[in-house]
Amino acid sequence: MKIKKVGIIGLGVIGASLGMALRNSSSVIQVAGRDLTEKTALQALEVGAIDEHLDARLLGECDLVVIATPLNTIPQVAAEIKDSLKPGALVSDVGSVKGWVMQVLQQELPAEVHIVGGHPMAGSEKSGLSAADKFLFQNAAYVLTPQPDTPQDILAGLIELLKTIGARIAIMDAQEHDQAVAQVSHLPHLISAALVNNLQNNPEALALAGGGLRDTTRIAASDPELWENILMLNSNAVTQEIKNMQELLQNYLKALEAGDKDKIRRCLATARDLKKNLPSIRPCLEDSCDIIAIIPDQPGVIGNLGSLLGKEQINIQNLQLLGVRDEDEGTIRITVKRESAPTACQLLKANGFKAWLREL
Repeated sequence: MKIKKVGIIGLGVIGASLGMALRNSSSVIQVAGRDLTEKTALQALEVGAIDEHLDARLLGECDLVVIATPLNTIPQVAAEIKDSLKPGALVSDVGSVKGWVMQVLQQELPAEVHIVGGHPMAGSEKSGLSAADKFLFQNAAYVLTPQPDTPQDILAGLIELLKTIGARIAIMDAQEHDQAVAQVSHLPHLISAALVNNLQNNPEALALAGGGLRDTTRIAASDPELWENILMLNSNAVTQEIKNMQELLQNYLKALEAGDKDKIRRCLATARDLKKNLPSIRPCLEDSCDIIAIIPDQPGVIGNLGSLLGKEQINIQNLQLLGVRDEDEGTIRITVKRESAPTACQLLKANGFKAWLREL
């Protein structure tokens, strides 16, 4: 199946980013879209997230329709579009809960429509069209949950399309997916929120906070309404992961109360070793190395740094500002190919930057 016309319903950060990415792809002829609010749809046209507004006529011509609205609106959206879809069309979504979504779509959509659930493991704590990014899906995992009877050519067509925007495809059963994301996404979100809430009675402690708190609480800034729906619709899997975490914390608590230094050390060492041996989140970074650099707080310094490396044909795979060290300098993490890392580090030092290597 060749997908040439795509309709996107919901133009928030995921839907708009998908539209931008597909319009930047060579395989799609037309991307039409609509949103729950007309203002957002008009803005999506202005910023190039879509080619045109998705009306009933265009909806009936789409090879692929992606529902990118909040989870709780999917039943309503499915009911609204079911009579406009052409036979053989493929319908997908971007929700982070798959069991419930697949059940809803199977109930609402006609039998001659193909359904493949989708969950791009991409995004940020920011929401809305203004946070959209055409590169959002590059090297990001994109889970697909087809029905058992989904024709292979239909699934292959969707996989081929998503690969053109740089996504890494994983095929999973819907229930398997929901338990996995409860562990790697939904539980971490709750823990992040709990860490922030733990500061309510002692906000003065924030003055002592460093990068550790900032890194572990970043996702607590996400949209509460969005996450309320995610957590409630995946409550069985999330509940199980919370119980598992409670058991781990109880073990730490008992060791601390008993003054068992050996047990605490073993727990920390186990976590350290597991972390070191975890596969890279993005395979493109598996053969990579981090350079940590101290940079002055000056206009254009990051651009100059990039130009230095670029002149030596050293590609920056990832870049992250780690924070301000004092009033006139900050720390930056630059990821490059492992073979290029020593040269890159020496180049930065030769140009006055404090820099050192840190393997991933």
